[in-house]
Amino acid sequence: MASVGVAGGSAGGRQSQPVEREYRIVDLGPLGFLADPDLIGTFDINDRNEVAFGGLNGSGQIVPKLWRPTSTGGEIIELPLVADGHTWTSGIAFDINDDGIVVGQVGGHTRAAFGSRAAVWDLNADPVVLRTIAPQSPPSGQLEAWQNWTRAIAVSEVSDDSVRILVETWDEVQCSSDCSFEDPQDVGVVGTAVVSMVSIEDTQVVQSQLLHPDPGDCWGAGVGRDIRLAGGTEVVGSGGLDLIRDACTTPGGDPCNALRISYRWENGSPGELPDLDGDGPNQARGSQARGIGGDGAFVGWGFDVQNFPNDCFQRPLLWESAGADPVILPHPGPSVSEQFRAEGTSGPRDNGRLVVGWNSFSGGGGAVRWHEDGQGGWTFEDLSPSGSIVDYDTCSSVLTVTYAFDVSVDGWIVGASESTTDDAWHTYLLVPLVRSECPEDIDGDGEIGLGDLLIALSTFDACPQCLTCAADINGDRSVDFVDLLAILAAWGECGGDPGL
Repeated sequence: MASVGVAGGSAGGRQSQPVEREYRIVDLGPLGFLADPDLIGTFDINDRNEVAFGGLNGSGQIVPKLWRPTSTGGEIIELPLVADGHTWTSGIAFDINDDGIVVGQVGGHTRAAFGSRAAVWDLNADPVVLRTIAPQSPPSGQLEAWQNWTRAIAVSEVSDDSVRILVETWDEVQCSSDCSFEDPQDVGVVGTAVVSMVSIEDTQVVQSQLLHPDPGDCWGAGVGRDIRLAGGTEVVGSGGLDLIRDACTTPGGDPCNALRISYRWENGSPGELPDLDGDGPNQARGSQARGIGGDGAFVGWGFDVQNFPNDCFQRPLLWESAGADPVILPHPGPSVSEQFRAEGTSGPRDNGRLVVGWNSFSGGGGAVRWHEDGQGGWTFEDLSPSGSIVDYDTCSSVLTVTYAFDVSVDGWIVGASESTTDDAWHTYLLVPLVRSECPEDIDGDGEIGLGDLLIALSTFDACPQCLTCAADINGDRSVDFVDLLAILAAWGECGGDPGL
């Protein structure tokens, strides 16, 4: 992989520097549908590096799946589709926590797949147990009864012997807007319920809707995207049903071009998040909060409008807390072809937080990754430089990774893109190729010495196409004086004090 370039820096952070990463690519198979993070949803990886996703089975049906690492590489498990005596024909998994609870949808794989149900799988049971959650009625005085579909899109970690699950559901409201409707009529809106699960047999709705539309409001529903438990239930997402469309070309408050505004809900109480809006009449262009970390920081994206309409770009954002102004993560551009979104975060790590997302220009221009060093400095990494990523483990796969959905504390990334072999959308797992604790110990004899130096000198040059070089200590795809100096600086026993 060629070295990747970086432009810009985060607010309050240092200038980011070029970095280099090598990944082993695990193809988790065809999805059976076009990946769309807004309409279909995203997949998840937990900190045990288990992936919840969906894809085609041997019969050509879209089914919920789990990938887990094994001593021989990894295995894919199809999650059961039988609950309460009923067999569902299809489904998808969206999220998995570290305690073995997976959530998703059965009876469909899209939003508004009528007749579908929110699904919860308990991996701790043998065999794995499926429980479905039916549509719930809202509190008295709030809207009509919810209609015939639900889906679970996020699950918290276990706390006080229970978990919280975000369940999207459908409602109908009387819409009196002039937005392409000839007469007032019932239109559907998406709302989000918070469900408490004490056990797989015991689920209870603890909050019926995060943000419900006002009477006659076509666009006011609240959409939750991620959830955690920390002294209460915390949800991040956005208010407003419609996606941001033509936001940089339609000035003023167009009621037919609704904006999503980021929200954070704490125990059901919504709070609008600071975004990048300016003070002028054409500045409010909307934002979305997408993923939340274990420490409560969350990521997303928003429009940055400085000089309408000539400077209106999607910026990747990090909110360190609910009241803090968002940090703009470093990225190339801005330009019309550089429109970035942040989607998932690992939360805090000893060596800095990780965030993943993509360039959203033209429906996904390539997956990206950000690394925070714990001291306010951020590094940007293009996972698909020059349009492709190489599998350095096999030297055989070259593809563009369109979306990066989530990242584990180990830096494993789950995403999706079109395959170069069958032109179908696949789920991909990017596993970092981890060097030994002593990368300077090239010959593996437990110490850094003359043998390692001779290997570096004998391979002094650029690494061959695709293949890795054992003496490439800093991972810049060449063996040079920087690597020689690294060997000399680490001279001595592996893990011991340098001998020089």
